[in-house]
Amino acid sequence: MNFPNSVLKILDRWGDLGMRNEVLRKQGDLRRRIRLVNLLSLICIACAILSFPFDLFHAPAWVLAVDIGAVALFPVVLLLNHWGRIRVSRALFLFLCNLTVSLGAYFLGPAWGVHLWYFSLAAFTAMIFLGREWTLLVPLSVLPVAEYVLTVAYGPDLFPIPAPTGNEDSYFIYSSIANFAFMLLSVFFLQRTNDRMELELKSSRMNAILSEKMAALGEMSGGVAHEINTPLTVMSLNLTLLHRKLKAGKIEIGEIEDLMAKVDRTVHRISSIIRSMQAFSRNGDRDPFVVARIDAIVEDALELCRERFRSAEVRLEIETKSCEVSCRPVQISQIVLNLLNNAHFAVSKSENKWVRIQVADLGDRVQLSVRDSGPGIDAAIRARIFEPFFTTKGAGQGTGLGLSVSRELALAHGGRLFLSEESAATEFVLELPRQPA
Repeated sequence: MNFPNSVLKILDRWGDLGMRNEVLRKQGDLRRRIRLVNLLSLICIACAILSFPFDLFHAPAWVLAVDIGAVALFPVVLLLNHWGRIRVSRALFLFLCNLTVSLGAYFLGPAWGVHLWYFSLAAFTAMIFLGREWTLLVPLSVLPVAEYVLTVAYGPDLFPIPAPTGNEDSYFIYSSIANFAFMLLSVFFLQRTNDRMELELKSSRMNAILSEKMAALGEMSGGVAHEINTPLTVMSLNLTLLHRKLKAGKIEIGEIEDLMAKVDRTVHRISSIIRSMQAFSRNGDRDPFVVARIDAIVEDALELCRERFRSAEVRLEIETKSCEVSCRPVQISQIVLNLLNNAHFAVSKSENKWVRIQVADLGDRVQLSVRDSGPGIDAAIRARIFEPFFTTKGAGQGTGLGLSVSRELALAHGGRLFLSEESAATEFVLELPRQPA
């Protein structure tokens, strides 16, 4: 077993105390800070334990009491985070740190170097509080700076400096090294937490994309089944007819060729639908960018939903051009399919049902628009339609991830997805550069 990795895994588990809290699961920035507080508390406990033998022989007796108090009180910070009391835990952490440093700075004097820890405390405050938590961030950042000035400038007048013991130089070096090491460890664990959060974010994004794909396939399942069953029925009828004519001996070579050609076209039709489904359901996050025709991508998406539109008597108006773009075709197909599914839902209760797909060549960019005859999007919710999990569909009819995921995929291509403000009807526009940066 790799010893450093084992230690880091143990520290990660300590740092994850409180991560089950509902608030923290939704706020990555706050999670990073709470995790850092957990790890800093653990380091404070370790420092108190490691300092005890040194303090036993070189420090006043009350310093030993401070070490014991730190070992007893810092675990309370971990427990508070575990219970979800995240503001109280951080305030308690800084209070304990300030109290410990102040006791040493006032009653041991500047010669021991304890006052150097005030700089770390000011930095820790900025690390563990968010900018919007300014009611705690500002006073707790100013406090250690004010205490440092008080200790250095007025400490000797307010508190009697103890008689030299001969251990001051050793403690000054010890405080300097420990302070520096503490700051390095804090930065290291903060960076490690950031890396973990980025991996979790990437994993969540991939899960969201997969979830939306499965939801889209679920919505299309009836139409896709019909789209496959219809050609299968045609193929079965043709083969039955061929079998009867062969059995009766009343068929010519031309008729056989004609019937077999119909069967072959039907097989290709089914194969095309299945190929589109396989391509769509596959994770294309790591696919390389390739040059693809936008009209072919639209056609692949239509393979999966054309029957659904036909059965709902929705008129499809398609005006595409053979424009080439460098992209991940699977992901662009997902965007198109999400827009088509939304358009299908929007026109479901309209009297005049139509959906128009248009492709415009803008030179260095290509625009694909999906417009529908639905009732439109209320101005009050337009600003929220791209938010994750926001949906106007009823329970069980949508995940609320379609537009959010689609916009992310568009941004990953160096493009954008937006709701047109110029169109009287609801119109979503996907704009892609021919060559993404």
